[in-house]
Amino acid sequence: MEGMNGKIGIVGGTGTLGLKMAESLAWSQNKGTVWVSSASGDFAKAQRRLPAGVNFTTDNQRLVDQCDVVVMSVMADVFRGLDLRIPADRLLISPMAGVGIDEIRSKTGLEAIVVCMPTVAAAIGASPTAYVMSSGVS
Repeated sequence: MEGMNGKIGIVGGTGTLGLKMAESLAWSQNKGTVWVSSASGDFAKAQRRLPAGVNFTTDNQRLVDQCDVVVMSVMADVFRGLDLRIPADRLLISPMAGVGIDEIRSKTGLEAIVVCMPTVAAAIGASPTAYVMSSGVS
């Protein structure tokens, strides 16, 4: 993944799991490297919990265009209804239940996909997380 800019975006980053991921990333990354999107545009809770420098948007495509790594932290039916053009050089990480690598590849055309299943302990930052990677992840 040559030319990566180090930006990580979380589609659905204001939900329970997405916000916890955003918190963990935002407090450990350089300013301006974390993007959070929310279709509702309700960023009040996220803005209270995240440090200055996190980028907020209601435009999922803008997030995808800005970030090398896209975390798809939405419900399966929301993902299935999204119409995003994700560049082939992106890495997509999915904690979505019921959506596997093949479905993600079919919808997005991506080769670099990680499907993960955190536990409820993710809410306190202590989740063992099972994951599987597509052959496109190196």
